[in-house]
Amino acid sequence: MLYFENDYCEGAHEAILKRLLETNMEKVPGYGQDPYCDQAKEKIKAACGCTDGEVYFLVGGTQTNAVVIASVLNRYEGVLSAVTGHVNAHEAGAIEFTGHKVLPLPQDNGKISAADLKDYLQTYYADGSYDHMVFPGMVYISHPTEVGTLYTKAELEDMKQAQEDQQSSLQTQMDQKKAEASDYETQIANVQAQAQEYKNLIEQQNAELKKIQEEEARAASIKAVLKMALEAVLERISRKKVRI
Repeated sequence: MLYFENDYCEGAHEAILKRLLETNMEKVPGYGQDPYCDQAKEKIKAACGCTDGEVYFLVGGTQTNAVVIASVLNRYEGVLSAVTGHVNAHEAGAIEFTGHKVLPLPQDNGKISAADLKDYLQTYYADGSYDHMVFPGMVYISHPTEVGTLYTKAELEDMKQAQEDQQSSLQTQMDQKKAEASDYETQIANVQAQAQEYKNLIEQQNAELKKIQEEEARAASIKAVLKMALEAVLERISRKKVRI
């Protein structure tokens, strides 16, 4: 009978046991620091096409999921998972313990569909208060899934496309907002320029008004002097008449 519960229920392959026996008496440092782990790291980096990357071995899947999710996500982000996904159903709150919420999605034979993923993202951004909600920052998939099914390449590509489409839509909206902001900045600059023109005009008018007032003051002063002179002349004439 075949069991698909987990790999802990199975024994090791004969080739692995043979290799363990061959190296059993070798004296090496602890796990992760021995030459065999170093060789494994190089093979993993080569297989991933990332020779300048870093590989770290952890002691179990739960620890690996928690470390990777906590390292990749920001504090306000959560991880999307099938409702049957391991991080949602079988890790005893290990992900939430790191401060990241698991956001469950519908499943079909243990798998997430691109349509459900797209629907979730569109519903999220359609909510007027989405900036107060947990941001979907990552998609978690199990391969094989918890029910033993496998994703096809086409299904994975469709999910990737759904995320890219959403990102493209957000970028378009952002570009539009930037354009609108630029228009507002241009309008503000125009208004500020007009305000400066009005200010300059007012200052010019005030300067002219001040000049007029100064001229009026001078005219009034001259008028007063002339009046005094005229009065003096009239008084002198009046005195002469009186003598005659």
